[in-house]
Amino acid sequence: MRETTKNALLCGAARGLGEVISRKFLNEGWNVIILDLTLPQRPPEPNLFHYQCDATDFASTERCLKKIIEKFQTIDALVNCIRYRRSAGQAIHFAEEWKSAIDVGLHTYFHLSSVTCELMKAASHPCSIINLSSVTSELVTLKESMSYHVAKAAVNQMTRYLALQYGPQSIRVNAILPGLISNHLSEKGSSDSNASLYAKYAQYVPLRRSGSPQEVADLTFFLASEYSSFITGQTIVIDGGLSICEHLGMVEVS
Repeated sequence: MRETTKNALLCGAARGLGEVISRKFLNEGWNVIILDLTLPQRPPEPNLFHYQCDATDFASTERCLKKIIEKFQTIDALVNCIRYRRSAGQAIHFAEEWKSAIDVGLHTYFHLSSVTCELMKAASHPCSIINLSSVTSELVTLKESMSYHVAKAAVNQMTRYLALQYGPQSIRVNAILPGLISNHLSEKGSSDSNASLYAKYAQYVPLRRSGSPQEVADLTFFLASEYSSFITGQTIVIDGGLSICEHLGMVEVS
């Protein structure tokens, strides 16, 4: 007999990598609650629920989280996969980009994690929180902005702090650091130059290929499940060995 259906809250999962992660949880029989600024363009299906919310608006986000808890009673896993993306060719002042990237890539993670931890603490319910970070939190590449690097590095340290703070309440907090992740989903709409850039980066990966969103989704589910019940406060790299290469302290592929 199947145990009580578990609930996964995925923030920023209307499309892209988050959508692939949501599919993994659905396939494993979980309820999937997607909180995103935009509604996903996918047909309704059992166990999939959508809440439209701007996660940078802390007051409305907290109200939305309370509604979700009221409806579902518990959250068994929170996955933060919101990402700030500047439109190609969009001119933006450095200070504006910095603020936007930090607001979206760090502040939303902090608020969603801390509010969820407090709600689960009050309910005396164990929970697993997974923050999508990046290998750029530990390496440097000029293909990403300074603000993106800084936000992801801060997410790692926040992950460790929350794991220590809420560990006594059986709330686990871990971060995933993807490296080169690309396939037809993540590259949909990419230009030929972007596809060529991915191929050049793959030369530096010991496994000589990019990873797939499904591989990240599988790791995310593992960290949400009871199979990882003694893992917390960790930053887990999934990059095909990219980060072990000594010449990649500064990654710049021309």
